[in-house]
Parts: sequence; C-alpha cells; structure tokens
Amino acid sequence: SDDRVLDFDLPSCTNYRGSNSFRMFWRESGDAHTYVMTIEVMSTFDGAGTYPSTEHTTRVKLQEEAPATGAPTYWTDLSLGDGATVTVDYIDEDIAWGEVSITMMHSIDSGSQISISPATLPIWCDNVEI
Repeated sequence: SDDRVLDFDLPSCTNYRGSNSFRMFWRESGDAHTYVMTIEVMSTFDGAGTYPSTEHTTRVKLQEEAPATGAPTYWTDLSLGDGATVTVDYIDEDIAWGEVSITMMHSIDSGSQISISPATLPIWCDNVEI
C-alpha cells in the first residue's frame, strides 16, 4: 500500500447566478503538494440538498492545479463503480457547508484505484462566488 497524506486548507466555492452547477475547490496554502481537490455537481444543482452520483453528474477529482510533475489525476468514475454523494446543507451568497462522501477514485491516466481516508470530507466556504 502506498499511503500519502494531502492536506487542504484553502476552500473556495462557486455557484454562479443562473447556473445549475456547484463547485468547491480545496487548495493547500503552503505548497506542500501540487494537488487541488474539486467537488462538483454539474447541470442539476438547485440549492441545498443531496446529490448522489447515481442520479446526478457529481464527481470528485484530485489533480495537479498547474500540471508540472506529471502526477496522475484521479476522479470518481461511476462506470468503474466509484461513487460520490455531495450534500449541501446550506448555501447562500455568503456561505456554504455540507459534506461529500467518496467510495473510491480511479486514475484517468493508468486506471489505478485509490481510496480516500476519511471517506467523508467537509464542504465549507465562507465566501461563495456568485
């Protein structure tokens, strides 16, 4: 097993006016790694609620923010049995919170599978770009 710790401490959320999409980006402020985690509900987001990947275009991605090292990109791929459920408990123009649960993720480059621990991660933004 190849365990790696990725810490993220800079959350940002977007839910633009008139858009049916919600995105949250987690970045790391200290440059300890080059990854960004993206949590998204595309095309069907209509506010607070639960969005499972079995019913919505919901996915979680781990990728290099500015590809530089060739590190693999991972994402939840429903066709490979991965799943993600985004639950937004509250959202307005100022704040959003909730959680995302992830079963597994696959590399889009090699097909290798990874698990995330903890499997439930927070959604938290104290400023929502609208």
